[in-house]
Parts: sequence; structure tokens; C-alpha cells
Amino acid sequence: MINFIQLLLKPISVKLQESIRNAVQICDDNSLEHIHIVENNQYIGTLSKDQIEELDPELKISEEKKSATHCSIDAEEKLILIWSKFIQNKISSIAIQRDNVYLGSLSFNDFIRVYESEFNIEGQGSWIICVNNKINYSLSQLSAIADEHHSSIQHLFQIESENNEEIMVSFRLNTQETENIINSLNRHNLEVILVHNSNEHQEPLRERYDELMHYLNV
Repeated sequence: MINFIQLLLKPISVKLQESIRNAVQICDDNSLEHIHIVENNQYIGTLSKDQIEELDPELKISEEKKSATHCSIDAEEKLILIWSKFIQNKISSIAIQRDNVYLGSLSFNDFIRVYESEFNIEGQGSWIICVNNKINYSLSQLSAIADEHHSSIQHLFQIESENNEEIMVSFRLNTQETENIINSLNRHNLEVILVHNSNEHQEPLRERYDELMHYLNV
């Protein structure tokens, strides 16, 4: 699993003495919504593009360090916990570290590829993530909604909130036609917080990794 993550990490970051202008430019050049602050291979925090676009472009990143969020995770962490970190922090990329050393940035889109490769999930489909009160949550109801719209759930897992009152449910459907399904979920008080379409034409990550290992004779 971790080999797949390392394959997709991007060494993109900004230093404390760089300007806000430069940080915005890096975001634009790399189609980023968030950028990590890194100094001497140490992760310091994360700024959103929306956040820094409102600032004086001549300011230094160091002057906005206090407003940065801290969203990083160890490279050896379980996939479920990485997924949870993405969603709970509403962030498009996460800082990956090992032994407190910054390795790079992992986007949510690339993480989905890692997750699907790890669990051998293939083909066209959609991920839907929703939140529901733990007392009212029903897996059978979720399955019935999928059946009603002629789709099926290929993969599902759930994470309880810290206060133990809500549950976050992530599931993959075998369709990208999700509008009516989302409407049904909302009618049943299942609040949809994210929808992500998986691209069936995307180069398989496992094949990329195997080719790289063959090239390196590993």
C-alpha cells in the first residue's frame, strides 16, 4: 500500500520566507486548492488557495503561519484513517510524513486511486460520502436506495465521529449517474458531503508500480 502512495507523492510545498504571491502561483501552476508549508523537510502547516488569494501578495508565508491548519499523516498509517483525515479536514491534499520528515503531498484524487488499487476495485463508478445520525443509520436503507436506482454498492466502510453521535459512510457505486441517488439520500436525512467519480480510463496504478519495479530490477 505505502509503495503506491510514494509513487504518487508530489514534492510541492512553500517555504516560510516565500511570498504569498509565489504560493498562489504555485497553486495555479499545479492546479492545487491547498499548499503545504515546509521548512528544512519539516511540515509546518497547510494553507488553502482561497485563503491566501485574499491576502496582500507581498506578505511572507511566515506572517500567515498562525492561520495555517495542521493536516498531516504518517506514511505507514492505515488507508481508512487517511481517508477519514481527508474528509474531516475538508482538504484536497494531505502532507505525508515519515519519522516527522515531509515526504510530499498526496491529493485526494490520487489517494482514491491508491485505495481502489489496494482493494482491487475496478471499472467506472462513483464514491459517495454521507453523514447520518448514528441512531438513524441503516445499511439496509442505503442498499435499498441503490437498488431503487438500478445500481449496486461495490464497497462500503463507515467511521464513527469522535462524539460517537454521527457516522460517516463512504461507499462506491457501479454508476456515475448519481443525481437521483443523492436526492434520495438527502430525503432520508443522509447528508451527502462529497461525490467523486472514478475514471475507468485512468492508467491502473498497480500496473504502473509493477512496471517501475521491473525497470529497477526490484
